[in-house]
Amino acid sequence: MSRPATQQHFLYLSAASWGEAKRRAVLEATTASKLLNRLLQAYLEQPMPAPAAHPRQRGSELDLYARRSVHLETTLWQGITARAAAEGRSVSAIAEQLLRAYLGIS
Repeated sequence: MSRPATQQHFLYLSAASWGEAKRRAVLEATTASKLLNRLLQAYLEQPMPAPAAHPRQRGSELDLYARRSVHLETTLWQGITARAAAEGRSVSAIAEQLLRAYLGIS
């Protein structure tokens, strides 16, 4: 069975979310990229929500956002970029929201 093609992409994620995602990935015996692939795929499978404002949530003044390298499936990247554009959001904002919800970070 062949593995889906992946490509490296850069997302702006908080230090808190990215650090916890890497820790959780170790506990789940996977990688942070595969964890994010799973979360984004589940997001794409949900019906598109009604238009609403989704500002980027900052955890605190000390929570720094930085460019993080992730490997995402090519078809997933195409789908999530289209969905983000339709929602008027960035892929980074969606990924940050999903990670914070999954990891229980407020």
